[in-house]
Amino acid sequence: MAELEDELATVRKRRDTAEAEADGLRERVEELETELEQQEARADDLRRQLKTANAKNDRIQELARYVRSEERRVGKECRSRWSP
Repeated sequence: MAELEDELATVRKRRDTAEAEADGLRERVEELETELEQQEARADDLRRQLKTANAKNDRIQELARYVRSEERRVGKECRSRWSP
């Protein structure tokens, strides 16, 4: 009888340990899921910022091409007026 009681106590300790480990694993999974959600939100924000920056860069390049084109046009006009 004492052997059965000892074995039962050992099994209960193992069960309690396994349950505690399972609880710890569940908590860690929840932490990782929360962290992943935060990282996904940050990635979405960075994608939006990159898209905005790319649009601004495209606009700057467009304006730069316009300025260069205008400078060339004015330069040609001036040369044609001053050429002999």
